[in-house]
Amino acid sequence: MIRIVLPAAVLLAACGQGDAPKPEDNPPPAMEAPTPADPAMPKIDAAAVTGSWSFDRTCATEDAMGLMPDGKVYFDEWGEGTWAVDGDGRLVLTLRELTPGEDPTASAPFTMTLTATAPVTDDLVGTLVSIRANEPPRQINAKRCPAT
Repeated sequence: MIRIVLPAAVLLAACGQGDAPKPEDNPPPAMEAPTPADPAMPKIDAAAVTGSWSFDRTCATEDAMGLMPDGKVYFDEWGEGTWAVDGDGRLVLTLRELTPGEDPTASAPFTMTLTATAPVTDDLVGTLVSIRANEPPRQINAKRCPAT
């Protein structure tokens, strides 16, 4: 009797083994920015977005960006460059990384693009995408900071 039960138990325990998908077989889908050609997506207006924005919504840290009327931008404590709104109504930042003691023009410029998911008011909500491969898209819910 044990000779029959033991092989049957082994067969039942092995059923379905090896067929279960592993997490690495199905990686999560990559997050992409909304398609700006979508007519439902709000377009960013340069006049509406000019000013200082706090990513952590406190207006008290360096987790922020400043979009100046002359087209210059600062980004967090590490970046500076220029900004514009492209033909699709996206905010395009061309930045250089600042390294203490080094000339900012020594770093290669790179682009970050913000696609709004809500009209710009005193809130700037959207998806920020960098061309840098190691930086995933970032969801933004920034607050306009008062002028100082």
